[in-house]
Amino acid sequence: MSSGAPAAAMCGAAAAAAAATAQAPGGCVLPVVDAPPPPVQTVEAVPPPPPPLEAAAGGGISPLLLALLAIAAGIGIFLAVNNNGGTNSPA
Repeated sequence: MSSGAPAAAMCGAAAAAAAATAQAPGGCVLPVVDAPPPPVQTVEAVPPPPPPLEAAAGGGISPLLLALLAIAAGIGIFLAVNNNGGTNSPA
């Protein structure tokens, strides 16, 4: 049909009637509805401020510093206790 005679000549009045009903008169055929209501303005309650942090039992010393001191103390105790009798001593 695309390269031959027009559709109206091949199919007769049926093609012309289908073409006429394909276009809606006046353009838009959707029903007109009212505009949606505006959203309700609600005032959100402000959450209360968090309670103040209590001082830690460490007296404000960083836990990383305490861990470093514990490791250093452990190495010191190991070196003080692990005296192998001077087996590498030249004397």
